[in-house]
Amino acid sequence: MEPIFALRRVCFEYENGRNRISAVRDAEGIFEEKKMYAIVGKSGSGKSTLLGMLAGMRLPTEGTVLYRGKDMREIDREAYRRTEIAIIHQAYHLFPRLTALENVCYPLELLGVSYRQSKLLAGEKLLALGISQEQWNSYPTQLSGGEQQRVAIARALAKGSKVILADEPTGNLDQENSEHIMGLLRKLVAEEGYCMILVTHDKEAAGQADVTLYMEAGRVNYT
Repeated sequence: MEPIFALRRVCFEYENGRNRISAVRDAEGIFEEKKMYAIVGKSGSGKSTLLGMLAGMRLPTEGTVLYRGKDMREIDREAYRRTEIAIIHQAYHLFPRLTALENVCYPLELLGVSYRQSKLLAGEKLLALGISQEQWNSYPTQLSGGEQQRVAIARALAKGSKVILADEPTGNLDQENSEHIMGLLRKLVAEEGYCMILVTHDKEAAGQADVTLYMEAGRVNYT
């Protein structure tokens, strides 16, 4: 079976003043459905850069990132992010003028889902993530950091994309909520065939992964 992603000698470099920085160096590997992957390493090791290339937000300066056998350079990356994958951002990226429910509905409406159906799907995911119906009409500034994170996760899951890219999905959650979220994500992988790729500093979250990628100075090692 063709992997979801394949990395072929992927490098990413950028200019920093007069210096050229190698953020990712000769990364190789595959990411498959029905598996959870954790990308771990110190700050500045290249984790978020690698995740950004999988999300199509940046292209490698050398090598190739393949999505289902297609070179990321040759696909419509905006459409890819809208329809093929879901991204959980560390900084939430919630719309400040939309309520919690409206934030989760927004990507569904972009996909052509009816207003009624999008509300049903959004409400289902919010409840699953511990956001009560009384909070659905709250704006992001009226929610705690952990609640905003759960709304962001609900928005990603509501799309129905079977590929989830998550940057520190449990970073703003207490232990109880972190365990609840990771249990939900593991269930999606095991029972619904998701490909879940997490960047995380959380050792317990990383311990849930089927495969762990350790990054150091831009290089990737697998366990």
